Amino acid sequence: MSYPICEFVEREFSGLDPADPQYAVRVVDRILEEGRRRGASDVHLQPAPDGLDLKLRIDGVLQPCGRFPQRVAANIVGRLKVLADLLTYRVDV
Repeated sequence: MSYPICEFVEREFSGLDPADPQYAVRVVDRILEEGRRRGASDVHLQPAPDGLDLKLRIDGVLQPCGRFPQRVAANIVGRLKVLADLLTYRVDV
């Protein structure tokens, strides 16, 4: 079943507990899977004043997918750094 892209974050992650140690792992895995499933060429996570905006580039158009709250943003970015073999303590990358 395919949902409008703008409903993705709320639909998929509203039931997850951000205090769960596996939260960021589940979120990042699901974001990447959704991007692959929808044929996205890019996954964008943009810092916002009150969180982290998720956007997918589909057919050349950047589509907003939702916003993660500020309290989980660092964990999501940290998980992506681990997957990319970056130093997780560096904040300038």
